[in-house]
Amino acid sequence: MNFWIIAILATLAYVVVSTVLDRRRPPPKTQAPSGRATGDPEQIARRVVEMAAPSLRLIPGEGSGFSKIGGDPDAPVNIEWPQGAEGPLGFLLQIDLAEAHRHGGPDWLPPSGALYAFRDDRWGCADQVRILHAPDGERAPRSPPADVPRTWRHPQRPVTLTPETSLPSLLWLGEEKVGLDPQHPAWSLIPDLPCAPGPRHQLGGYPDEIQGEWLPMVCEFESRGLSYKHGQVIPPGFEAASDSWRLLLQIDSDDRLKMNWGAGGTLYVFVRETDARAGDFSRTVARPHFL
Repeated sequence: MNFWIIAILATLAYVVVSTVLDRRRPPPKTQAPSGRATGDPEQIARRVVEMAAPSLRLIPGEGSGFSKIGGDPDAPVNIEWPQGAEGPLGFLLQIDLAEAHRHGGPDWLPPSGALYAFRDDRWGCADQVRILHAPDGERAPRSPPADVPRTWRHPQRPVTLTPETSLPSLLWLGEEKVGLDPQHPAWSLIPDLPCAPGPRHQLGGYPDEIQGEWLPMVCEFESRGLSYKHGQVIPPGFEAASDSWRLLLQIDSDDRLKMNWGAGGTLYVFVRETDARAGDFSRTVARPHFL
């Protein structure tokens, strides 16, 4: 009998002490409304304007040109076709970087050479899209390996690189939409930018998010082999590190190109700015959003 009384008293003491300590312990830091979030429309509007970035809209058309979506890559013969966990990847697009700079593209991209994007169907993997950077030089049409699925091949369309100003969303800023007054006069500070119709294929700038993800933080977690869940505790140093991520490519669903990322979704590819400036695209993070 004495043993059970002592055990019950010890349990009660543990519960009381734990409750007191929990009340003294500061609440853990969680998801997007971070230390930088203000909830103030005027400050948010100013941040949006200050963070405006150049981007290039990739508009598929007719004719010829090196920059294109679909078809087969025109690449140096010494570049090996990229392989995934289940075999060779499918070709997505190629971009002439000198042309991108001439049209006012992101200054953190290498000034010359070409970017190539390949993908597979391993949804949710950080390296679902593989980016290759090749210097200028002799290039030749490359046929895909025979075991690339036919559904991973897309009609070829040259793209026009059209400069656009890109603005960050509330999600990118780490702000919450809930509680903000949609009629606040501060929103008039944000310019009403023209938006061409059609699929939103894009180089640089900010993503047009479909799902409510804080993508810079998702990239930081994915780059470390971790999964980010909304509302979880953010480890020290992650928020500062997440500031380095830039949208490299946004590839929209497009019926003309037979591209469909999950019932009309969008595929995003991100890179750290320091890596891009160094010409290193080996650690990009891909993220699909579905409708």
